[in-house]
Amino acid sequence: MATKRTDDVDWRRRSSARITAYPWTEWLDGSAWTITRGEDFTVPVDSMRHMLYRAVVTYADYMRIRTQVDGDSITFQALPFDQR
Repeated sequence: MATKRTDDVDWRRRSSARITAYPWTEWLDGSAWTITRGEDFTVPVDSMRHMLYRAVVTYADYMRIRTQVDGDSITFQALPFDQR
Protein backbone atom coordinates (compact mmCIF):
# COMPACT_ATOMS: atom_id res chain seq x y z
CA MET A 1 0.00 0.00 0.00
CA ALA A 2 1.28 3.48 -0.89
CA THR A 3 2.15 5.56 2.14
CA LYS A 4 2.82 8.98 0.62
CA ARG A 5 1.03 11.06 -2.00
CA THR A 6 3.45 12.58 -4.53
CA ASP A 7 2.36 15.58 -6.59
CA ASP A 8 5.66 17.04 -7.80
CA VAL A 9 7.25 14.47 -10.14
CA ASP A 10 9.37 15.08 -13.24
CA TRP A 11 8.37 12.04 -15.31
CA ARG A 12 10.85 12.89 -18.06
CA ARG A 13 13.84 11.99 -15.89
CA ARG A 14 15.16 8.48 -16.04
CA SER A 15 17.68 6.61 -13.97
CA SER A 16 21.27 7.25 -15.01
CA ALA A 17 21.75 3.49 -14.96
CA ARG A 18 19.34 3.07 -17.86
CA ILE A 19 21.04 1.29 -20.75
CA THR A 20 20.34 2.52 -24.26
CA ALA A 21 21.65 1.59 -27.66
CA TYR A 22 21.97 5.23 -28.74
CA PRO A 23 23.87 8.23 -27.30
CA TRP A 24 20.71 10.33 -26.87
CA THR A 25 22.16 13.03 -24.62
CA GLU A 26 24.98 13.60 -27.10
CA TRP A 27 22.71 13.55 -30.15
CA LEU A 28 20.19 15.89 -28.51
CA ASP A 29 22.72 18.51 -27.43
CA GLY A 30 21.36 21.19 -29.80
CA SER A 31 23.79 20.46 -32.63
CA ALA A 32 22.64 19.27 -36.06
CA TRP A 33 23.41 15.57 -36.59
CA THR A 34 23.09 13.17 -39.49
CA ILE A 35 22.75 9.47 -38.75
CA THR A 36 22.59 6.66 -41.31
CA ARG A 37 20.82 3.31 -41.21
CA GLY A 38 23.36 0.48 -41.12
CA GLU A 39 26.03 2.71 -39.55
CA ASP A 40 24.36 4.49 -36.63
CA PHE A 41 21.10 2.54 -36.25
CA THR A 42 19.56 -0.68 -37.54
CA VAL A 43 15.80 -0.13 -37.27
CA PRO A 44 13.76 1.17 -40.23
CA VAL A 45 14.22 4.90 -40.91
CA ASP A 46 10.61 5.73 -39.97
CA SER A 47 11.02 3.90 -36.66
CA MET A 48 14.24 5.77 -35.87
CA ARG A 49 12.59 9.08 -36.68
CA HIS A 50 9.79 8.24 -34.26
CA MET A 51 12.37 7.28 -31.63
CA LEU A 52 14.02 10.69 -32.04
CA TYR A 53 10.73 12.44 -31.30
CA ARG A 54 10.26 10.31 -28.19
CA ALA A 55 13.88 10.70 -27.04
CA VAL A 56 13.80 14.50 -27.11
CA VAL A 57 11.11 14.40 -24.41
CA THR A 58 12.99 11.86 -22.29
CA TYR A 59 16.66 12.77 -22.62
CA ALA A 60 16.87 16.48 -23.45
CA ASP A 61 15.64 19.72 -21.96
CA TYR A 62 14.24 20.74 -25.32
CA MET A 63 10.64 21.09 -26.38
CA ARG A 64 10.90 20.01 -30.01
CA ILE A 65 13.05 18.37 -32.65
CA ARG A 66 13.26 18.94 -36.36
CA THR A 67 14.11 16.11 -38.73
CA GLN A 68 14.78 15.62 -42.40
CA VAL A 69 14.91 12.19 -44.03
CA ASP A 70 17.05 11.56 -47.10
CA GLY A 71 16.99 7.90 -48.11
CA ASP A 72 18.62 5.93 -45.29
CA SER A 73 19.84 9.05 -43.46
CA ILE A 74 18.12 11.32 -40.95
CA THR A 75 19.36 14.82 -40.19
CA PHE A 76 17.98 16.23 -36.96
CA GLN A 77 18.39 18.95 -34.37
CA ALA A 78 16.83 19.39 -30.94
CA LEU A 79 15.72 22.96 -30.29
CA PRO A 80 14.00 24.99 -27.61
CA PHE A 81 10.34 25.45 -28.47
CA ASP A 82 10.71 29.19 -29.13
CA GLN A 83 13.69 28.82 -31.52
CA ARG A 84 13.21 28.23 -35.26
